[in-house]
Amino acid sequence: MKKYFKLLLAVSLVSGLAFTSCKKDEKKDDEPKTTANTANYDGSSFTLASSWVQNYGSFGAANNIDLLLLGDGITITSDSTGTGIANVLYLEIFTTGSNFLSTGTYTFNETSSDAGAFNGTFYVNLNAATDDAQDDFLISSGTLQVTAHTANNISVVFSGNLSNGKTLTANYSGSFRYSDRSDEMTSNDVILGKEKLKM
Repeated sequence: MKKYFKLLLAVSLVSGLAFTSCKKDEKKDDEPKTTANTANYDGSSFTLASSWVQNYGSFGAANNIDLLLLGDGITITSDSTGTGIANVLYLEIFTTGSNFLSTGTYTFNETSSDAGAFNGTFYVNLNAATDDAQDDFLISSGTLQVTAHTANNISVVFSGNLSNGKTLTANYSGSFRYSDRSDEMTSNDVILGKEKLKM
């Protein structure tokens, strides 16, 4: 009887461990996942409906390409104008790519124009017709991952902090509008750490 009791106890312990392991695995599945074409600002998410790539050409040893991730509500009507109001993440990026962003990880640096650096601004409720926003906050730290940039598609993931102390994440994958603005800018026009947003 004692042998049977010990065997039953051992089986119960093993079953308990197996059940506990299953519970831990289930928790991993419940963890939040980054959703494509969404951004999260201070705990609230919003849709990223489109993107705009603006190529300002060579700047020193790198090329200056700006990327605008546009919230749902803004429509770009030409290479220089838009309509509607939405949140906008503006990124000024320095890359080795001439017309497209080179894939890889870019690091925030508001004083560098070296390839691999970026800076930018987050606009809350930007009016595309007037370039006025309800509020705007400079990026103060963060990383930008570019996983794809072809003639038809761009895929990026941004994660960082803003000058108001709040966090912002963004994940976009899709088509983009392209504007060549290389004839509009000289090296003296680039103001590092400050926006040159053009809608």
